[in-house]
Amino acid sequence: LLMGVSRLGDSGLSFVLGRQEIVVGDGFLVGDGYAHETAALWNIPLNFYDALRADFARGPWHALVFGARLSPSYGGEGVSMKGQIGGAEAGWKQGDDREVALAYFLAHDTGDADADMHAVSLRGAAGLRGFRLGGELVKEFGTTGDDTDLRGYGGHLELTYKSPLRGEPYAQVQYLLFTGDDPGTEADETYYPWQYRWNDWSQWYVADLMASTQVFNTDARIWKLECGWTPLENTGVRLLLHRLDLDTGASFFDDGLGEVGRGFADEADLVVDQALGENLSLWVMGGLATPRAAAKAAVGDATS
Repeated sequence: LLMGVSRLGDSGLSFVLGRQEIVVGDGFLVGDGYAHETAALWNIPLNFYDALRADFARGPWHALVFGARLSPSYGGEGVSMKGQIGGAEAGWKQGDDREVALAYFLAHDTGDADADMHAVSLRGAAGLRGFRLGGELVKEFGTTGDDTDLRGYGGHLELTYKSPLRGEPYAQVQYLLFTGDDPGTEADETYYPWQYRWNDWSQWYVADLMASTQVFNTDARIWKLECGWTPLENTGVRLLLHRLDLDTGASFFDDGLGEVGRGFADEADLVVDQALGENLSLWVMGGLATPRAAAKAAVGDATS
């Protein structure tokens, strides 16, 4: 059931109630409300929310307020989520290269996590002559069921260059930070991922092999280099190189990194995608992930 009112008079307001798609910004925090491990893993487009939302848009200004039910599909085997998630964002945007937005989110989980989480996000972008600098900084706070204070940080910063040459080649350097817990403090400094969306290869499931098996956007520092080119119409080729380090190592080692160091793994992914009309595309990805010292100490020395 979906009900809505769009463009309420000349106010710029619209309201939607029911099962719907909600993506805040680029989906780094909120974009996928139905992460069922069997029915909606990876790129199957089942990412709805059961929600009430209100939007405002006038010129370059926009705002969003929403409240939704936490899906019990989240959390994986043996872990359930119950409760509500909500948020608000206000921002300004002109084109694809000029943007700033401030957002606030909260999640009241009465399931196994039993947590009250909050997050404040500042997102922005600026572009000039083919270059685009963008990023987002997230501060998490709140409490867990045992009244432990949450104090996590997360975010990403990227510099992209798009060439006007034939095939529109581009390159992007990106750095992502997801804090880990400091065993020496009473607070929990772990960055707990929200409901990030699968937008494209390595976004925001960073490093596709490692993102689905070992590193789940927490306790990590990641560098990514992405290069792409469209040699033929509707045919794209991309190379993605990742260097994954741990932040504190608390997600794998009880006493932190010790002498093992932060180095966890390197991953290289080669992607070829082909558009087959307006509504269908074919993607092929080949990936290679090799462990470094921290991964060898924590999970073994096998190559993926």
